[in-house]
Amino acid sequence: MSHDTPASPVDSRRPRRLSLIWAALFVPTTVFAGLLALTAENAGRCITYGESCGSTPAIRTP
Repeated sequence: MSHDTPASPVDSRRPRRLSLIWAALFVPTTVFAGLLALTAENAGRCITYGESCGSTPAIRTP
């Protein structure tokens, strides 16, 4: 028969604390990624003028 000792309250707080930290960092990271995507030349032109709104840029051939 094995006797497992229950986890102490201190041990159970660590994963919760780390989860809260990662959750708090998720929102700013998502906002930053969105702003970074909007600063691309095509995205700015699409929002401002309605031009070049395709998902891929045009391929120029020589």
